[in-house]
Amino acid sequence: MPRAPRLLALAALTIALAGCSSAPSEVTAKVDVAFTGTSQLYFRLRRLIEDSLIDFERAPQSEAPLFDAALDLQDNFVALGHPDAIVTYRLEREPRLRVTFDVREGPLATVSRVSFDGNTALSDAQLLALWTRTSSGGLGLGDPLFVMAGLEALRLSMLALYDSFGYLDAAVDGPVVQRAPNASTAAVTFTIVEGPQHHFALVTIDPSLPVDATALAIADLPGRVFDRAAVAALAARTRRDLLKSGYPDPHVEIELTTDRHAHTVAVRVHGSPGPRATLASVTILGNEQTADYVIDRHVAMEPGDYYDGDAVERTTSELYRTGLFRRVEIERKPATATGEAVDMAVRVEEIEALELDLLAGWGSYETLRGAVLFTDRNLFGTGQRFSAGARASLKGEALTTSWQEPYLFGSKTSLTVGGYVRRREEPSYQDSSRGLDSAFARDLFGPVRGRVGYSLQARDGSDIDPSIATPDDGSYEIGSIFTELLIDRRDSPLYPSRGNRQSFKYERAGRFVGGTIDLDRVTWSSAWFLPVAEPFVLGLAARGGAIWTQDGDSLPVQERFFNGGESSVRSFREAQLGPKSPTGTATGGAYFNTFNVELRFPILAAVHGAVFADAGNVGAEVDLFEVRKLSYGIGAGLRLVLPIGPLRVDYARNPNPGPDDETWVVHFSVGLPF
Repeated sequence: MPRAPRLLALAALTIALAGCSSAPSEVTAKVDVAFTGTSQLYFRLRRLIEDSLIDFERAPQSEAPLFDAALDLQDNFVALGHPDAIVTYRLEREPRLRVTFDVREGPLATVSRVSFDGNTALSDAQLLALWTRTSSGGLGLGDPLFVMAGLEALRLSMLALYDSFGYLDAAVDGPVVQRAPNASTAAVTFTIVEGPQHHFALVTIDPSLPVDATALAIADLPGRVFDRAAVAALAARTRRDLLKSGYPDPHVEIELTTDRHAHTVAVRVHGSPGPRATLASVTILGNEQTADYVIDRHVAMEPGDYYDGDAVERTTSELYRTGLFRRVEIERKPATATGEAVDMAVRVEEIEALELDLLAGWGSYETLRGAVLFTDRNLFGTGQRFSAGARASLKGEALTTSWQEPYLFGSKTSLTVGGYVRRREEPSYQDSSRGLDSAFARDLFGPVRGRVGYSLQARDGSDIDPSIATPDDGSYEIGSIFTELLIDRRDSPLYPSRGNRQSFKYERAGRFVGGTIDLDRVTWSSAWFLPVAEPFVLGLAARGGAIWTQDGDSLPVQERFFNGGESSVRSFREAQLGPKSPTGTATGGAYFNTFNVELRFPILAAVHGAVFADAGNVGAEVDLFEVRKLSYGIGAGLRLVLPIGPLRVDYARNPNPGPDDETWVVHFSVGLPF
C-alpha cells in the first residue's frame, strides 16, 4: 500500500479507537442500592445519599462518592440517637453495579440528666430551654435522644445567651459526658464561669453624622445591661434616620470600648452620610397590563422630595401587597455628577391576571360538590378585581359575582360589591335567595382589619316543618348594615401550625334599610394554634352567636342558628344538635356556642392524624343564653395534606346521646374544622 493511504488509514483507525474509548464516560451507569441492619425506610435513606449516588453513577471507577454516602448515613443514625452507629459499604461490579450499605446502629441512647455547675445569674430552666432536642418514645414522651451535635450547639447557645445579658467574659466547659460503653443512657454536665456583668457606659454619635441623638434614644442606654442586640438596633436606627433624611448611601459603624475593670462598654457611632440627594424623576418600567397610575399611587415619594430609603421599602412592600406583581425592583442612578439628585425607576414583573379554577370536593352532608371560579385580578389594567363563580353540590347551587377596588380614591380603603343567587336544601328547610352586598374594608392598626357594609337579601323558604314555622314566615326580605373586626395571625390559612384568628361581627337589620324584618345579630369566633411537643400542634376554637328580634317578631327559620356537623360538633350530623320539633326536625335557635380542642400530628409523609373533643349547644331564646348545657363529641381522624387543603375523615362518638341522637358519626370533607 502506498505510504499516503497507509497514513490515512492509520489516522482513521486512531480516531475510531479514541471515539470508542471515550464513549463509556458519556454513559451514566446505573447502580442498585440495598441497606442491611436497619429498619429505617428505604426511600428515606436513599434520599439522604441521592447526590453521592449520582456522582458515582457518572464516574463509577471512583468509590469516593460511596465513602461519602456511608459517612452521611452514619451521621444520620448518630443524629437519630445512635452514637455508636457505623456504616460501611460493599461494592459489586458484576454482573451489574450494586452497592450494599451495612448498618450497625448500636444502642439507642438517651440523656438521663443534664447538669449545670457554676450558674447563678441564669437558672437551669433558662439554660435548658436553649436545648433543641428530640424526645424518644412512640409519642415523643420519653427522655431526650443523646445527640452530641445538639449538646455542642447548646454550649454555643448558652454563651450567646450570657453575652446578651452582659456577661462578656462567660465561659462554658462541656459537654462532659458520662456514658458506659454501649450504654443506652448518658449523663451530661456543663461547667460555667459567668464572670462580671457589663453595662453600657457613655454612648456618643460622631458630629459627622447629621442625626438627632434624641430621636435615636441614646440617653436610655447608659447604665443598662450591655446587649449586642441593642447596639445593632442603634446602628439600624441611625442608618434609617439617615435614609429618611435624604442620604441614600449612608455608612454607619459602631465602635465598642470595653473597660474590664469598671465592667462597662462605651459606644461610639460614626461613619459617613454620603451626599444628600433629591429625587429628580420616577419612571415606571415593565408593566404591560397595569396602568402607570396604579403603580404610581403606591410610590411613597414625588420628584423634588429628598430621596427617602424608608419610603423605597414602603413602596416595594405596597406594590407586592397588591398581588399584581411577581417581582418589584427599585433602581436608582445619579441624575447629576455630584450625586445630589437621583432618578428612580420602578421595575415590575406582572403576574398573570386571569385565572380559571375548577374545584371538586366531598362533604359528609353535601356529598359531591364542585365549583368553577373565574378571577381577573387586574380588570382593564386598573388594579381592580372581578370574580364570578358557579358552585353546585347534591344539596344546592349558587352563582356569585363580585367587584373590588382595593384602593378607593387612592386610599388604603377597599370597596367590594357583590351579588348572588342561591338554592340550598338544609336539613330543616329549603331556601332560595338572591341578594347583593357592599363593604368598605381597611387595616386599622397592627393586625386588626375592619369592615362596614350593607346587605339586602330576598329569601324564599319552602318545605318547612309546620311545627317550626308557617310557610309564610319563610318568605321575606332582609336589609342590614354590619360592622366587623378581624385579626388573623395564622402562619397558614389552609393548615396552620401556629398563630391565631379572631373575628367579631355585629349586624342591624330593619325596615329602615329596606327589609321586612327587624333583628340584631352578633357572631364571634376565636381560634388558636399552639405548637406543643414537636411535631404536635394543639388547636383551640370557640365560636358563638346571638340574635335579638324587634317588637316580638318571630325569627325566620333561615336566620336561626344551627349546630352540629363536620365543622362544629362532629358527633352530630349537619344541623342536628339542639332542640327538635315533635316530628324530630331540628328547630334551630336564637343563640349557639361551639368549642373545639384538637391535637394534630404527622403520621407518615402527607398523612396526618388528630384526636379531638367538641362541645356545643343551641338555644331557642337569647334571654336564656347559657354555656352549661352542652352536647359533646370525642374522636379521632386522618388528614391527607394537599396544596388545596387537607382531605379529612373524622370519627366521633357522643358520650351522652339523647333518645334521638346517634352514638357515633363519620364525616368526610375537605378543609379543617376550624
